[in-house]
Amino acid sequence: MVQKTVLITGSSRTIGLKFAEKYVKLGWNVIGAARTPATAGKIVQLDTSDETSILSAVKELGDKAIDLLINNAGIYIDSGTLASTTKDDLLKQFEVNTIGPFLVTRAFTLQLWPSTDQQMLSKSRRLAIDLKKDKIGAFVMRPGWVQTDMNNGSGAITTDTSVNGLVSVIGKLTLQDTGKFYNYAGKTYPW
Repeated sequence: MVQKTVLITGSSRTIGLKFAEKYVKLGWNVIGAARTPATAGKIVQLDTSDETSILSAVKELGDKAIDLLINNAGIYIDSGTLASTTKDDLLKQFEVNTIGPFLVTRAFTLQLWPSTDQQMLSKSRRLAIDLKKDKIGAFVMRPGWVQTDMNNGSGAITTDTSVNGLVSVIGKLTLQDTGKFYNYAGKTYPW
């Protein structure tokens, strides 16, 4: 059996770290990506808001085939109130949480092609439509209100519950499911 490879952005903490741990236990080759690799062990440096950083990560990995790309990296800037939230706060969140997954997916598309069972989790239905013709499935996943450092642990579910559910859902997805929006329990959302 050929060992599958997963690339996980934002893998140095909470949900991303739990994804990495879970896929290691399942026997996958895990490539973690984080802005600050020194805090996360042996991983690829990749800042999803910096296209040069993304392209450097692609170059570092070379022609390594990727079976699953999990665009997990995200930020939340808690500015306090409507009055104290700035345009720059919103633009930074949009850059990391929306533009970042697009840039990462576009940059790593060639690494997904050699795989026989390509899948990609992202935040865009448009990417799913574009990639389906290349037999790359793309899905949007909602992890739930997870207890993370972004919400000071106030989420309704643990990272274990979320990630175990997401990994189970991911394992059942096929190319025919591309473009669909799922939660960690497998529920689909219309969009």
